[in-house]
Amino acid sequence: MADEEKKLPTVDEIKGALTSLSLLQEELDAQNQMMQDLVNALFETNPEANDRRVEIQEQIDVYQEQVDAQMQFVKDKALLLGESVKGEDLQAVWSKGKTSWNSQQLLGFAKAHKEILEMKKEGAPSISIRKVKK
Repeated sequence: MADEEKKLPTVDEIKGALTSLSLLQEELDAQNQMMQDLVNALFETNPEANDRRVEIQEQIDVYQEQVDAQMQFVKDKALLLGESVKGEDLQAVWSKGKTSWNSQQLLGFAKAHKEILEMKKEGAPSISIRKVKK
């Protein structure tokens, strides 16, 4: 077991796993589509249920608009206040803007001032899975 943990994966191994993941995602999408098709067919055969679904969706849309407007209101006010505000169930968390630096210029500066490299910190790498644009 210890040898397997130390063994580095190959590009081909990861490509194979990505292919498997893609196939699983496609199957999941197909199953979800079949479920949606079934639900739509059931609503088509029951006009009263379909009318009720339309009414509920209209209510959902109204609430979503209200939620979006209230969220923007809270964000705008908390930004103006400049601090976090904690409510009963939700909180608006204020965060200062992130600082970024021009790495190329700093590396050029570091050639003459090596001591600045002691201040450099590098975060851990991460992986995100994205669709390949075709």
